Order: sequence, then structure tokens, then C-alpha cells
Amino acid sequence: MTASLIDAWRWYEAARQLVQTMERLGRKHWNELPWDGDLGRDNHLNEMTSAKILDGSQTVLDDLDDLCVLLLFSVFEATIRKRVLAYVEAELPPLRHATIKRAYRNWVAHGRRTEQPAAVNPATAYDRLKRFLDLLGA
Repeated sequence: MTASLIDAWRWYEAARQLVQTMERLGRKHWNELPWDGDLGRDNHLNEMTSAKILDGSQTVLDDLDDLCVLLLFSVFEATIRKRVLAYVEAELPPLRHATIKRAYRNWVAHGRRTEQPAAVNPATAYDRLKRFLDLLGA
């Protein structure tokens, strides 16, 4: 769970290290691995190639820094919003209207600080957004 800037930074460092490790494995060692044993029988691994690993690693690295910045700003915004909300709630009467009480901003983009709404995984989100853009002709 990414609830603080430290959590976001740890995610970034771990993701970057893992991608760089895979890139190095693909570039320097993939073709030399002992494929005669268990590695060769692993259906996921035996479909991979050095080129696929290098291409995938570069794809991730191309956007990883931007995603980290987005995550850091999202966590920052969520932290500020939580503090400001605490100050404002102390000054205002309690909200009564159900719509206002249940309104929330994007759960993932804003720090996962409340009960998780109905799940939308990356594949579902991509599909829905792509279909919407396709309808617009974008």
C-alpha cells in the first residue's frame, strides 16, 4: 500500500531495480542460461527471448520516472487533503446528505486511504478507456 512518500519512493526504487535487473539478464545472460532443465520446461520463461526482455524493460523504463512523479504528487495531494479536511471538519457542522458523504476522488491516485471501491484492474481500465477513445476517433 502506498500511503506515504516513503512508500512511493520505495516502490519506485524496487520497480526500477527489478526492471534494470531484467534488462541486464536479457542483455548479458539470457542466451547462456541452462535451458535443458527446469528453465526450459517453464512455459512462461521459454517463450521469452532476450529481445522481448530488452524491449519490455525499455518500455517500462521509458515511463517509470513519470509514473513515479505522478505517484509522488498523488500521495502528496492525498496527505494534504487529509490534513485540510481534518481542519475543515473541525470548523463545519457534520455533512448529512448521502451523496456528499459518499463522494470520493480516485482511490488509487489519491493514496488508497479509504475503503476500496469496486475493483478496476489495469486491463479493465485500459479496455474501457481505449474503447472510449476509439468511439471519439482519437
